[in-house]
Amino acid sequence: MLPESWWQSLSENSYGVRTCLVASSPCIAWTMDLNNDGKPEVLVYDRDQREITAFSEENEQWRNIAGFSCRDRISCPDKYSAAFDRAIQQGELGTIEKPGRDLQIDGQRYKLDYYGAY
Repeated sequence: MLPESWWQSLSENSYGVRTCLVASSPCIAWTMDLNNDGKPEVLVYDRDQREITAFSEENEQWRNIAGFSCRDRISCPDKYSAAFDRAIQQGELGTIEKPGRDLQIDGQRYKLDYYGAY
């Protein structure tokens, strides 16, 4: 079940899900904790666009924090499309901790992008 506060935020934060409103295939949404803070993030899979958008609530406001696009045929070949959709629909989902770390300089965190190294 998706948090009521997330649904209410869509009037201000619909950018990440607006294509779901006109999609020929219904979008799929679920919750899971992506950052180990004990609070679930909301993930929305737009089946037409083959994109997943993640939202997190901070200071009582939901915002788009991450995304994944499977439109690229290199990272998501068509032969995996049906399996990808089925796994999401059946809840066969998990997370994998990234081996790369961010930098900390003078107490400030700086996010490193690893460009496919992992």
